[in-house]
Amino acid sequence: MAERIRAHLENVSFQCDPAGAARRVTVSMGLVSFPRDGHNETMLLSRARNRLKEAAERSSNQIVSRDGT
Repeated sequence: MAERIRAHLENVSFQCDPAGAARRVTVSMGLVSFPRDGHNETMLLSRARNRLKEAAERSSNQIVSRDGT
């Protein structure tokens, strides 16, 4: 599902300013799953932040759903 959202947004143009050019956006995501990635909110949020950071460092428009992948 996350990949479908990312791919869709990659191909959509947004008209932010009526006088300006349309813009495209990219999405970086860090995904977690309960209970595989943690058993409490603190652990899940920490892993999600780490994965988002990893996705952003690789380049924009990435999804990281497991550590190191």
